[in-house]
Amino acid sequence: MAITNSPAFPELGVLLQRYGAIPKMAETVAHNVETLKRVQGGRVLAAQHRLEFDPRADYWRRPERRVLVAYFATRWHQRYAPAVALRSVALGAFLHFDRGREAGQFPWLGVEYEAFDGGWEGIADTLVAHANRLPPSADFDALRKVWSGKHGVKEKTLAESLVAFIEETKAVESWPTSHEPGFARRLPWFPYLGAKDPEDLRERQLFFYGYANLLMTTNAYRFAGSQSFASVIQNTPVGKVLDQVGSWTTGARPDKDGFMSMAINDTDFTDRGQYSTVAELYGFVSLDRVPFINGQTRPTFRSRFGAPAGLPPTENQYELQDRAAAATSTFVRANPGARAELASLLRALAASPAGPLNRTMEGIDSSRADKASGQAPSDRADEVIQAALEKAASGFIAGLSEQQAAVCALHLLIDADIYNQDAVEGGGEDIGGGEDVVSGSLDSTLRLAPALRPYGQRALAYLRAGMHVLFAGAPGTGKTTLAQVVGHAWNNDLASLPNEVAIADLPLTTVANSAWSPFHTIGGLRPTPGSGFEPHRGIFIDPAGEDGRWKLRGECVVLDEMNRADLDRCIGELYPLLSASVQQVHPAGIPWVRTIANNDRFRVIATVNDATLDDIVFPISEGLARRFQRIALPGASEDDVVSYIGLGGAKGEKVVAAVDAVKAFFGAAQGSKLLKTVSDVDRLRFGAGYFGLLRMWCVGALELPGDLIEGELPAQALEMVRASLSTLAKVGEVDEIIDQLVGGE
Repeated sequence: MAITNSPAFPELGVLLQRYGAIPKMAETVAHNVETLKRVQGGRVLAAQHRLEFDPRADYWRRPERRVLVAYFATRWHQRYAPAVALRSVALGAFLHFDRGREAGQFPWLGVEYEAFDGGWEGIADTLVAHANRLPPSADFDALRKVWSGKHGVKEKTLAESLVAFIEETKAVESWPTSHEPGFARRLPWFPYLGAKDPEDLRERQLFFYGYANLLMTTNAYRFAGSQSFASVIQNTPVGKVLDQVGSWTTGARPDKDGFMSMAINDTDFTDRGQYSTVAELYGFVSLDRVPFINGQTRPTFRSRFGAPAGLPPTENQYELQDRAAAATSTFVRANPGARAELASLLRALAASPAGPLNRTMEGIDSSRADKASGQAPSDRADEVIQAALEKAASGFIAGLSEQQAAVCALHLLIDADIYNQDAVEGGGEDIGGGEDVVSGSLDSTLRLAPALRPYGQRALAYLRAGMHVLFAGAPGTGKTTLAQVVGHAWNNDLASLPNEVAIADLPLTTVANSAWSPFHTIGGLRPTPGSGFEPHRGIFIDPAGEDGRWKLRGECVVLDEMNRADLDRCIGELYPLLSASVQQVHPAGIPWVRTIANNDRFRVIATVNDATLDDIVFPISEGLARRFQRIALPGASEDDVVSYIGLGGAKGEKVVAAVDAVKAFFGAAQGSKLLKTVSDVDRLRFGAGYFGLLRMWCVGALELPGDLIEGELPAQALEMVRASLSTLAKVGEVDEIIDQLVGGE
């Protein structure tokens, strides 16, 4: 097949060959095809079942609806067994309280509860009185039969259960902080807001499922954007969002036309067209015209498709996308053979069975309860809703012309080629090999979890600005790994963080300890064999520097667990150099060393654990703290753990079982002290690194004893979750959750 290459991107003609030769590239393309189907299928599904919903007016400012959503999201998350019963109970409860507002029993509108007579306590008392008027329900009895026992429903009626929850909210200073789960847990209950009957409820479930897949399945949202964009989804009228997204399909661009939206503290619409989440969403919605670009691929796109010579380099991502689109569109038109092959590739990948649900409307986290309820899978709405999404996505793909389908495929190939370039250049991938070897690679290569990338890119920017960086967070959040990857990028002048780094290429890493003194960090005198003394250079000093005139290292040093050493004492003399306020200092206690000079390449990336989890530490003084830019790493979300399990290309039945076990664990942990809500995302109080045993089991690097091997994979996966978390202080709470999931009492 003769190929006419684009002058802007001469490699376009060999991307198909690379796709067939590099397994990771094929996996990346398949992943993004699945994302494309969710985004476009969600857009079509939301349009087909469009409704008018203003989150502020229809949810936040109606206290009765807000507390009902919190109740069901807390007490009944992933408990659709029997699904018909829970659906009936929930719909009846929401209708009951809607009738109360229509009757004038709930006069309040707003979220400043103390501004109303009696404050929140007065509101809660009114809600309790109305809840007590809920009639007994045979459907609630059916739920109690399935969800009884040690971890089940204790109250005999819905009224008792709801009243108990509302009474709990009165006992705390701010009930949303303690009793309102993250957005992902509350979203499945939004269809009940305003639903009139079961048929109307199903229409609303179809809408919100489509809306969620449209806005919440991009890589940018899942791995970072949810912390800021979830607030936008929860405060902007859905019609406003859909109209703007729809305009992209006819040529509108977020930088020119804006993406007007509202977040939690906004009093008016604000343009968020430059948000990375919006930019990537625009790319997927417009993939038949422009490629999608994210923070990792932007530098390479800029080098290949940037402004021509003589013009200033473009800094606008959307202009960069248009430049790339001109090259890819020209290439596809000029190569009919490649066009047919690319279009065929997209349609073949899109025809593959849908991946596992990344979110559900009527989920269930207990196979025991599901079996006890006697229901069929079709009794829950998810099967019908997922089929509708798949049909909508298939319709979108089928409606693409050959040119459009080929351009989509080419954009996906370009992204995958750039994304995996770091691994190829670093020796992490044999281009000619067809076998994806995972076990063993865990020990030779350090892989960067996607969820950590935004924090690392920010840290790299701080280093370039002359700052030092401090990563803070709970154990297992990936602080050390991220510090080492960022340090590697700094030492090698990389524009972006690599996906993985060979262990041999990691930066100098040291762990602070309480025995440290200035001798270890700066230097001092040490004895020689002839009973004399000689200067000794500490960890921060260039070992090859001139005698008498020392200088800092010309590289990044990773200082792990910084607060285990008294660094005010250990590096106090270097403070002026760390802040670059002077170019050299004169050490007071090291004979023969006249000066220590600064080095423009010297950087420190330090890590500290949460003080609440590790009290055997030295306090960090204000003088030390202000010389570091602090970046806090949150505990692991469900997506973070799932992503961590899949690092290194793990796949197969074990991974499916492990992902199901993680999702079930998060669902069952709702309401426990293991989870807390951060920026509308439910997160564990520790990092994904705690699931290391589960990950090793997935890749075959862990041999289990015979009694576990004989069990079914789901049971094995749950036991691996238990074993992974066995070192936690709250291991008893973990055991209770696992026992609940496997059916123990």
